[in-house]
Amino acid sequence: MDKITDALCKEMWKAFKALGKEALTMNHYDLAEATPVSDTETWKQWLRLPAVSKYIAEEFSAIQDSELRKLIMNISDSSSVGKAQLINSLSKLLDKSEGVDRSGPTYIYTYVPLAEEEKNADNVEELENDPFITPLSR
Repeated sequence: MDKITDALCKEMWKAFKALGKEALTMNHYDLAEATPVSDTETWKQWLRLPAVSKYIAEEFSAIQDSELRKLIMNISDSSSVGKAQLINSLSKLLDKSEGVDRSGPTYIYTYVPLAEEEKNADNVEELENDPFITPLSR
């Protein structure tokens, strides 16, 4: 299909929004299978429309913000390094979408409790819980 008519565009918006947030991650093949509009090329053109691209980007931004806030709210419930790294990665994604450039190394500090064998080992030094102690200052 060469041109998407206004009527078809409205039908596609309706079908897209009816799928809910799942639609945001679907490609043109998935949308053609899941909706009454079964032409993949039409969906491909529709997804490239500036208004559609902008809508999807804004929705993703809102979802990322929300998920980051949820992770931060629950961070005290977990001592997982993976969660800290996920928060760091999401923060970088948000910064990039807002035009902030924070290139350079990223340090993630986390507390990992020592096992009994480690506590009694001669070559282990347990640091105080001081946020100003860094590897460079020791």
